[in-house]
Amino acid sequence: MRKRLILGMTSFLLLGYLQAGVVWAQEDAYLRELESEAQEVRVDPKTDRTRPEVVPQSFTGSWGADKQNLEEGLPSGLGREAFDAALEERFYGSYIFYRDLPRQARDEVYNHYTAGAGIDELRKLIIEFRRRY
Repeated sequence: MRKRLILGMTSFLLLGYLQAGVVWAQEDAYLRELESEAQEVRVDPKTDRTRPEVVPQSFTGSWGADKQNLEEGLPSGLGREAFDAALEERFYGSYIFYRDLPRQARDEVYNHYTAGAGIDELRKLIIEFRRRY
């Protein structure tokens, strides 16, 4: 019984090995054929449309004359409603996270603002509260 099992497994492995060799040989021939056909392809100069390289403009930090410059931050001394409105108008991405916070967390962000925290600190605090709640 054991000899039959060993003989069967050996036959199976031998056939698999031979089959793999045939597949590899076929792949090599196919790849050679593709390469030879690709070498024959030529580009017609009349239809060759080379595009000039597009160089992206560098961002200067200014959003235009009618928009807030990111470096300006939030004005100081705003009341709670004015703070919420300024955050929404000038830093909308941060405001989206801020508005979804519980009232207590929004109060804490506002308290940090009144204590003199800049927009970077407020953003970190908003993200920290967002992770917490």
